[in-house]
Amino acid sequence: MKHRLAEHTGPVVDATDVNHRRGRGDEMSDACANRLCIIDPLLTTYDRKVYVELATHFKIAVLYSPTAVTEGYGKQVVRDWPRSIDLIEVRTARPFGNRFGMFQRGVAAYLVLERPHIAIVCANLRYASFWVVLVLCRLLRIRVYARGHGLFKKRRASLWLRVAYRALLTLADGYICYTPSVKHSLEQAGCSRTKLRVAENSLTNECFVTPQEKTGTERGILFIGRLRKNSHVGSLLTAAAKLVVEGVPLQVHVVGDGEERQTVEEFWGRQSWAHFYGELYEAEAIRTISRQCFVGCYPGNTGLSIVHMMSLSLPPILHDNLAAHQGPEPSYVIDQTNGLLFDYWNAEASLYETIKHAMRSPAALKSLQSGAFATYVALTTPSQAERLAAIIWDDSKRACA
Repeated sequence: MKHRLAEHTGPVVDATDVNHRRGRGDEMSDACANRLCIIDPLLTTYDRKVYVELATHFKIAVLYSPTAVTEGYGKQVVRDWPRSIDLIEVRTARPFGNRFGMFQRGVAAYLVLERPHIAIVCANLRYASFWVVLVLCRLLRIRVYARGHGLFKKRRASLWLRVAYRALLTLADGYICYTPSVKHSLEQAGCSRTKLRVAENSLTNECFVTPQEKTGTERGILFIGRLRKNSHVGSLLTAAAKLVVEGVPLQVHVVGDGEERQTVEEFWGRQSWAHFYGELYEAEAIRTISRQCFVGCYPGNTGLSIVHMMSLSLPPILHDNLAAHQGPEPSYVIDQTNGLLFDYWNAEASLYETIKHAMRSPAALKSLQSGAFATYVALTTPSQAERLAAIIWDDSKRACA
């Protein structure tokens, strides 16, 4: 049996979503709810396409808090966003640091004054403003959905977490899970499945690469994502250096920015086989770089980056401890089918052997590349925006009936 990172994972579409495709905009024009407010502590480059697509169906306002450029999320250039989306910057107060009690100022005032029909709020239970949003929406009769990672990081949820999530679902109209594995984690904690929905957390890459475009002569490995403390990109470079010494014609391409970038580049930048591109969000440029690569690799704790790799027909290489990952998206990876998993507890030696294994059989590698791209297609058909809209449409039709 193939090794999965977790049970009940993979690109499975919710039954409520499967019949929804493009062309539903006309239905929405007759619905009783079309003003959508999205509340999230972060505004990332991945979000833009989702919100732009949602804006074709809803009147959208996005409330977000600015982040430091050094965190690697990308520069938030709001002037490039369409006028149909209201971008509202709100500051986050942190009276107790980043542990708990964070509050996005202005969110409550916006809900009271503007009264949107629907709100989707990032389900970070440590934010005091998250709970205020749930209570306010209940009082103001604003339909509200929490959206997040659930309990995928917890092998066993504590009593406090079980109580908190049940309270959340009592206040909210629904919880939108990033992946089926998130839904499963909440069901195991005793949450009512009637309020749990899945909208696959994915990204749409217009500059994708099909498996047929891979020649079999590529010798590159692509790292793409934030260069943060737990990215462990140094482990990839160390494994590559060992292989290069052994005579393997390997190249490593590192795309991303973050607090670890300077340290990594200073240590490895002089190696002729190591290429650093920094912050790069031009899809065509990334596609060009990826054409030199046969696999992708994120040796540390990753999330949505693996979907980007799959869109480029690059099977991701990542560790097998789902609970340690940054997000639940690595649950999409099935070992030896659409990617390769190495041993989290013996990472250095296992990563080295996994890269060697990937290069050993051209036929097996071609199958992995096809599997990776097929997973990307499944995750984006329908798109994330369409899945979110389908959930709202279903509830709107019931509310208006």
